[in-house]
Amino acid sequence: MLALFFATLAATQTPGGSEPSEAGCGYIVISDGPGAPLIEAPNLHVIEQTAGTGSFSPDVPAGAAIVCDRSTIVPAANDWKVPNAGHSLYMATGEGPGERIGVLDMAGGSLRYILIRGAWTQEEEARIDQRLRAFRQHSR
Repeated sequence: MLALFFATLAATQTPGGSEPSEAGCGYIVISDGPGAPLIEAPNLHVIEQTAGTGSFSPDVPAGAAIVCDRSTIVPAANDWKVPNAGHSLYMATGEGPGERIGVLDMAGGSLRYILIRGAWTQEEEARIDQRLRAFRQHSR
């Protein structure tokens, strides 16, 4: 599934500074333990489904981690709604040695973003910091 998303992603990359695009999403049931499979969710569109003023209520098991293939590791404007709904949001971009993965989640009642694979540029780091400051106004 990820290979297909990454192929689509390469065709939809957005220039620096713009809002991310999303090639597709799925979820992992964390309680299933290490090696739990990524479950495809063709009706899960985080950017689209968090765009409105309401809360985010995805059709995934409680506590499942949501995984989306994106054009950038910089979170989208309303991604804060995902951790507020009780789900970690993994954002992946690239593939192979160039793959990067970041996760937006709650830890100790605070919103955090961790890059778990790859590296970010100084511009991305500044944009992520700016997004997190804005997100913290909305988090629980």
